[in-house]
Amino acid sequence: MQKKEGDIYSGASSGHEPGPPSAGRDRELPQQWRKDYLKSRFWSFFLGLVVFAFIVAVVWLLIDNYLQNRMQSADYRASQLRTPQNKVPRYGLSLGTDWVLDYESDLNLFEEIGTNCPFDVHWLKRAAYHVIMGEQAFQMQKTAAAEEHFSKAQKIFPELRGLNQPLGNIYLQQRDYDRAVTAFERAAESGQLTYRLANNIGAACMGAGQYEKAEFYLKKALDLRKDYAESYKNLALLYRRMKQPEESITYFERYLQLNPGDLDTTQVYALYLTSEGRWKKAAAILRGLNEKLPEVAPLYFLRAQVEIQLGNHNVAVDALKRGIQLVDSSYALGWMSKDDFDVIRDSTEFQKLLSQMDMNDLSMQED
Repeated sequence: MQKKEGDIYSGASSGHEPGPPSAGRDRELPQQWRKDYLKSRFWSFFLGLVVFAFIVAVVWLLIDNYLQNRMQSADYRASQLRTPQNKVPRYGLSLGTDWVLDYESDLNLFEEIGTNCPFDVHWLKRAAYHVIMGEQAFQMQKTAAAEEHFSKAQKIFPELRGLNQPLGNIYLQQRDYDRAVTAFERAAESGQLTYRLANNIGAACMGAGQYEKAEFYLKKALDLRKDYAESYKNLALLYRRMKQPEESITYFERYLQLNPGDLDTTQVYALYLTSEGRWKKAAAILRGLNEKLPEVAPLYFLRAQVEIQLGNHNVAVDALKRGIQLVDSSYALGWMSKDDFDVIRDSTEFQKLLSQMDMNDLSMQED
């Protein structure tokens, strides 16, 4: 009996004497269980974290894809009505009007504009949107886009004031003079006739060939403001078209008195004087232009022609010398071959100029 009880403690048949269990083995078993438990919890937490991150990524991709599709759809709808060239950047709008770009995303740009639109918030915002975009497009010199926006605003509310004048300016820039006249006259009917509006009506009438009406409105502009230079210039051009040189010269001179720095118009005036045979006036104008524009060769050749008509042959040759220095020989010969120079063609000075140009050509060929 005692031998069997000893076998129970030993756990196996051995030749050792039975004894009490070891305290070290009792400590090793709980520590191993604790390690296995912690390892199991770590892997469970890690796998859970991976699954959670995967779910978040999938949800984020779905939301992002939805938002991208919505934005692309809105951009596509907007692009059907306005090209990238006509798109108005946000920085181009003032703080009080930049709401229109946010308004675009909610605006049904395909909604047809009918007649007699109700005066409600929807159509009021729609009209304001087109007015603001039209003004900005006009400032950016995108006249086609500006015309489209202003016309849509006018279609929504035909009685809306302040649209005919900018539309008239657009038509005037596009040289659609008949429509410009109509728009400007409607602006005058719905509001006060200012000197600028009267001048614009006159300019449009002149372009449309309505010379008597143009004369009336241009003089009306001067009645409203005596020192308005643009109306003097337009009257000078109008009388030139009407072949009334005395009146044209009078208004050219009045314009240049008010605006002496306009050298382009001064050159136009000088050419007009030469075409009318007003040699003394032309010579005086050209002398001033030679001083202010010393590098413009055609003015010297034109001056030479005028001085010949006045009998100032030496002055004409001096003008030719200066003009030749500024251009190539072929261009200079084109001017010097004109009949106006026949009276000095055989002169010694003129022949020297021709020889000098020949030598210049030879030098250029040698190089």
